[in-house]
Amino acid sequence: MYFLACISMRRLLNRVHQLLYARGTGAALDHARFPYVVAELNHQLDEWREVLPAAFAFSVGFNELNNSQSTATEHGGFLRQRYLTCRSVIYRPYLMWMLSGMAGGNGASSELIVSQDALKHCKSCLDACLLHILNLRGFGQTVLVDTWICSLSMAGAMLVLLAACRIPALKDMIGPEVLGAGDHLRQLLQGWQGVMGEPTSPSINQAIRIISDADRFIQDVYRAGDSYSMRRQ
Repeated sequence: MYFLACISMRRLLNRVHQLLYARGTGAALDHARFPYVVAELNHQLDEWREVLPAAFAFSVGFNELNNSQSTATEHGGFLRQRYLTCRSVIYRPYLMWMLSGMAGGNGASSELIVSQDALKHCKSCLDACLLHILNLRGFGQTVLVDTWICSLSMAGAMLVLLAACRIPALKDMIGPEVLGAGDHLRQLLQGWQGVMGEPTSPSINQAIRIISDADRFIQDVYRAGDSYSMRRQ
């Protein structure tokens, strides 16, 4: 059942990338199309989660980060990572839309409605990215097989969070947990490299550098914001 769950998730991810991001036909850059595609893909993701056996069930949320009962098995923890990856990719068109400055609409009332709807879905993407980072653990499959692709995925998630931190409306949606994300990833990835031994992977080293740089910029953004708030008081 676990492998069937992994296979069905892989097929769903393939469908997400094809429908949203395929060159020439993907809906991600078409603001008239992508909301409907996103809604359908998210429905399929929720259905995938609902039919998981109890042994693989998991809970999701920032209040579950230190809860040892949030998943019954390591397999459930790994499937949660796949779920969060898929959710962040599904909702990413909204974030791309906001970052490109296209979420306004035509007129004041339209702008308010569209912006609030877009912001809600941007938060879904950002929460999934941050939870994906913070829920990462030393799963056997990840350490022994997927460290390279995991490092690239985590570097990408950090860059998404960094981009959002530069936009005040999006920054306010990111929880303070983001300030510990970079250190969490560095400790895990460097530890896994030690398990694998020498020579270390240049690609993983590069991903760790990207994570460190993104973390430094995020820390700078939050420090600058705190300084500004103190000056206004």
